[in-house]
Amino acid sequence: MRSEKITIQGKDYIRYEATRDEWPLTPRVGDFVTLRRQNEDGTERAEYIGTVMDIYDDPLDGCDVVDVSVADSIHSCRIRGCGVLGCEFEVKCIRRPVENVIPDHPGLWKDKNGNIWIVAKDLTMRCVRFSGEWSLDRLRLSYDRSTLSKYAPFTKLSITEEGE
Repeated sequence: MRSEKITIQGKDYIRYEATRDEWPLTPRVGDFVTLRRQNEDGTERAEYIGTVMDIYDDPLDGCDVVDVSVADSIHSCRIRGCGVLGCEFEVKCIRRPVENVIPDHPGLWKDKNGNIWIVAKDLTMRCVRFSGEWSLDRLRLSYDRSTLSKYAPFTKLSITEEGE
């Protein structure tokens, strides 16, 4: 997956692109997305580029559905993987507003200031490195978008073991 910071009409976004096999993200409300549906022969059938307004499970079959606003109309798109052939869209590109790039799963994360956070399964967070100093007594936050957006964008960190 590739990502880069871009600016569109004065607003900062993180742009993500990946092939279908390596796509790790799901759209979030507020993302600017490109969704594409293709015919079996690979020719393009439909493409929507717009803002995600809602995400929900279809009550009839449990498929993930994304409502995308395009030119004053809403298009409901089933995301690939639900098993309904010919009716599924692939996520081709996500442009996520910087303030929405916040932790969405457990692990170690770094904020825009270089501070390190531990995120638990329930998405509560503890800042363990602040301004270059390590401590387990620091701020603990619950998953609240308005509070976390001032620390965004966050970057997921990976752990490697030395000597192996």
